Amino acid sequence: MRWAPILLFLVGGACEKPDAPAPPPAPSPAKVGPAVAPPPADAASPDAPGIDAAPTIPPAPAALAAAPAWTARSLFTGAIRATSVHTLATLQRADGRAMLTLEAATAPTSFRDGAIGPWSARTLTRRYLGAATESAGVTTLELSDGTTPWTLTCKLTKVAVARAVAVRKRDPKLGGCEGDQGHWVPGQTSRAQVLVCGDPADEMEPGYAFVAAPAPPIEWVYVNDDCSMQGGGYRAIPADGSIAPFR
Repeated sequence: MRWAPILLFLVGGACEKPDAPAPPPAPSPAKVGPAVAPPPADAASPDAPGIDAAPTIPPAPAALAAAPAWTARSLFTGAIRATSVHTLATLQRADGRAMLTLEAATAPTSFRDGAIGPWSARTLTRRYLGAATESAGVTTLELSDGTTPWTLTCKLTKVAVARAVAVRKRDPKLGGCEGDQGHWVPGQTSRAQVLVCGDPADEMEPGYAFVAAPAPPIEWVYVNDDCSMQGGGYRAIPADGSIAPFR
């Protein structure tokens, strides 16, 4: 709402007393120096408020770059999201050291039907380096990207993996908001041993929890269609490494 300025006018009338004492003289205005504008903020500076500095990607040590790679892919999508996110995490370990490389691609997503637009090119977003220790079947990764430390607890486990052509479907017997997590069609699955780090179903932090496996890799697919269908599962990756349809 715009506020209109209020102007007050003091007007002398005919009833003014002729012998009213004259007002005292107004004091002389104080001398004011020239106005000096504050220096403009440097928008290009990473220290400027509201500007996030691009992460500096540390180089990959040769010993870790040559180590066996366990890869993890995840797809977070659905009609409730404006942007779908596809991440690729690559974990490599050697001699008690670990390297975790994260890459991501995004695609616009329709609020109407969840249809996905073209995917962006996958870009390197983070590389974490640090120590890897194992005890009682649990792998602990103490990592850092050079700025932020990150501790991950991982455990080997077996999960059900659908075929690469499988898509997520809702249960037609359930109503609009009856907690349908969806299911794979076709529903045939096989068992695969994977390294589960964090909670892959956590939509708040896609890419910061993952399920890594040696070749052949698998991917976690999570579809959020609000109360119509909301859930995920594991499936194989197409031989050409493409992102297969999910519904």
